[in-house]
Amino acid sequence: MWTSSAACSKRHPTTATGDAALAAGSPDQAIEAPRPLGRLTLCVSQQCNLACAYCYGATDGYMGTRQRMPAHTALKAVRTCAAARHIRHVQFFGGEPLLNRQCIYVTVHELESMHRQGILPSMPSLSMATNLTLMDEDMARFMAEKNMRAATSLDGPQVIHDRLRTDRAGNGSHARVMHGLDLLRKHGVPFTLECTYTTRHFRNGHDIPDMCDYLHAQRPHRFDIVLAAVPGNASLDPSQGPLWHDILRSHTESLEHVLDVWAQGETMRHGLAMDVLRSERPEPETFCTAGSSNVAVAADGGCYPCHMMIGMERFRSESPLQTLGAGQPCRKPDFAACAGCHARDLCVICVGKMLMYAPEAPRPHSHLCEFTQHSLAALVRAFDARMPALCDNKKAPPAPVQ
Repeated sequence: MWTSSAACSKRHPTTATGDAALAAGSPDQAIEAPRPLGRLTLCVSQQCNLACAYCYGATDGYMGTRQRMPAHTALKAVRTCAAARHIRHVQFFGGEPLLNRQCIYVTVHELESMHRQGILPSMPSLSMATNLTLMDEDMARFMAEKNMRAATSLDGPQVIHDRLRTDRAGNGSHARVMHGLDLLRKHGVPFTLECTYTTRHFRNGHDIPDMCDYLHAQRPHRFDIVLAAVPGNASLDPSQGPLWHDILRSHTESLEHVLDVWAQGETMRHGLAMDVLRSERPEPETFCTAGSSNVAVAADGGCYPCHMMIGMERFRSESPLQTLGAGQPCRKPDFAACAGCHARDLCVICVGKMLMYAPEAPRPHSHLCEFTQHSLAALVRAFDARMPALCDNKKAPPAPVQ
């Protein structure tokens, strides 16, 4: 289980020593033989210009604050991490990160400088999680020049997207998102899409296979359908109401649909299907990489295992290295129910989402387990039934975007 940074110093003396050395300005004394940092998330703006119906980050500012990250805070984070371990990926996050462009520009410049100096053996890959409503030619051009990909939300056609993703005046955002996608395509910026699927989608006739087709038509490098997590709100959270098992069936139909498309020789980059069927490294111990190889830095410089834990003081530390040394908030061996679960090795459940349903301590909620087990079983059945057609087309599942 997650422990405080004080306990971390006892459990991970090399990590604590390295962090102290960095604080003292002696990067050559950093921790020995460190693992690479898989992802450094910089929450450069905890302000957002939208007020989405299901947002877990609060309505006024992300995780209770409207701060923007000063450039010196971002630079301190990347320098601290780079001096101790290689950084594979840097993600700019919000709120809405395009509300703080200067911080993004300065950070990318610093990463390039550290690469040229040999501090970073290779340039980290870059991405930005943005709602795209503020995207313009200059930013799209910058992203293309820096090989930065975009991740954005698109909740389906305008009629449903604009009911869920509005600005603070209540105006829908669909037209602005589509304009942003046009700019990304124009400049050759790779992008991924995420649809947050709600009970409202299902009640209004937008089933999950339809959402797959709509997202696929936008030509993303990957798309994901995730279920809205709004505990206590059955009008949004599919798991909270009487339509749960109907929505699970729609989800099964969507996975079968994806494999039918593959069997016809067409590439549909459905994230879950790609991840499961191309998985090369089972994870029997961990639910996700929060706190093991991923760190999130809030606008005020506080460090957390994941961006979804920002503002939760029990997970906060003052250095990315302390966060990594503290360990993960929870692991599969912590739960007896995981021991005999057939989905254990391929199970990936967001620990931040666990905390939404069990704030006192993260644990797999029953509906999260049911969804994961159901998905894996459905994919195996669907893949087995379509194996001859897939082999005839000599068409492997598309490779996941790294």
